[in-house]
Amino acid sequence: MKKSGISRRTLLAVLLMLQLLLGISGLIYAANPQFDKETFHIYVFIGQSNMAGRGDVEAQDTAPVPGAYLFNSQGSWEVATAPMNRYTNSELGSRAKLNPAYTFAKAMTQAYPEITFGIISNARGGTTIDQWQKDYDGPVAGNDNDGRPWTGVGQKNLYTRTLERIKEAQQYGTVKGILWHQGEGNRSDVAYLTKLAKLINDLRADLGDPDLAFVAGEVYNGPGAYTASAGFNARLAALPQQVANTGVITTAGTSVWDTTTHFDSVSQRILGYRYADRIKQLVYGAAVDTTPPSVPQGIHMVDRSMTHVTFAWEPSSDDEGVMGYEIYLNGNGTPSYSTTTPSCTVTGLGPGALVLANILAFDAAGNRSALSEMFVGSAERFRP
Repeated sequence: MKKSGISRRTLLAVLLMLQLLLGISGLIYAANPQFDKETFHIYVFIGQSNMAGRGDVEAQDTAPVPGAYLFNSQGSWEVATAPMNRYTNSELGSRAKLNPAYTFAKAMTQAYPEITFGIISNARGGTTIDQWQKDYDGPVAGNDNDGRPWTGVGQKNLYTRTLERIKEAQQYGTVKGILWHQGEGNRSDVAYLTKLAKLINDLRADLGDPDLAFVAGEVYNGPGAYTASAGFNARLAALPQQVANTGVITTAGTSVWDTTTHFDSVSQRILGYRYADRIKQLVYGAAVDTTPPSVPQGIHMVDRSMTHVTFAWEPSSDDEGVMGYEIYLNGNGTPSYSTTTPSCTVTGLGPGALVLANILAFDAAGNRSALSEMFVGSAERFRP
């Protein structure tokens, strides 16, 4: 690593202090910090709406991430803050909310403090994998970033727009991986894996790295999900066997705010940590976490009424940290609830309704514990 009179971390601390003093969110610096190209590792986030981010940016997501920078629309780097997709050249930046890039950046800077990380987020909602292909020349729904209708005629496609941003950023650092979340527009596409392999190979060729790491995320397949989601995830799981140096992250234990598709803020954070775990393995040689959390114990009633039952349990333990819990009601094979805290409230009950619940814990890598013993409780039968 190159040394200078002032370290990158010291410079970052000064810039962060200036940002706080000026009270400006997402400050753009007049000049890029001086990066060591070999230790400035760049990761690219592309795909459709879940990668653009549709979860709310909450208080815990607002702090800058020391050691991580976001590539902005002026071709400069600023300290990384959410929402990370606000500088995409492929969608109105005002649509950006919380995507996996924020917790990815937090996880990577904590794991590798000697490395500086750059984030390029260039996703666009509502797109199909066909529209992300290098040779695509058809229409894309919606408007361009400047408000003009995007007809695809005489305009740059998604692939070209993204590649231009990546190549502009390459002068400062080394691109180490592509993070991809797309598939909601292709759930029933049996040729999806072939199309994805072509996209990966084209990106690797154009970026001059035949082994560039590529990680894809499953679509949501929890309660209320589209029936085609299970088949899509099963096809996607074969990616590492068909294309070298690729990985797939699971969406097990996640939840959505719109019943079928878009991950909520809690789940976006989980996905960011899962992307980081897979990149640690593919790029930095970290060991694969295969140890599941401990089985939830001590389930007990906390509160109840004629319409709800609340129960809690002792927090599970895990060598890498527990990310959340799934609650299975009445022996169902799919979870009815997902939570990050060791408690759950079942609502919409009738007087005296019986609640039968089993619980499992999951970690950032997607490892899941065995089911707990069954909790049995009931709503109140009569109003006190």
